[in-house]
Amino acid sequence: MKNEIKKIEEKELRKAISRILCSSGITPNMKGFAYLKEAIIMVYLDSDDLNTMTKVVYPNIAKLYITSPRAVERCIRIAIEKAWKKGRSNEFYEKVGFKWLNQRPTNSEYIFIIVEILNNL
Repeated sequence: MKNEIKKIEEKELRKAISRILCSSGITPNMKGFAYLKEAIIMVYLDSDDLNTMTKVVYPNIAKLYITSPRAVERCIRIAIEKAWKKGRSNEFYEKVGFKWLNQRPTNSEYIFIIVEILNNL
């Protein structure tokens, strides 16, 4: 499925991801926002990447932003954690049909949720 044209063009995909991130409480002023956006695009285009977060996704984003894979993982985790603590995210997850979350989602879980939302647009 890599490099295959998906149902959403890249420009529209980036806009949709930004809207979804903001509605879940992750705002553009967080470093993790940009990293999450890239991770979501990578997984959206190739769902196998969800299983290789530490070996493929984080290193690729780190190269793009000239940082370390560890920093990418941490910034994504912190952004998700901050959004979770704000409380708006609980409403967001229930609204999009993920009521099973009773604790903060992991990075992979969060990315999976957003990709599922995009796949259903």
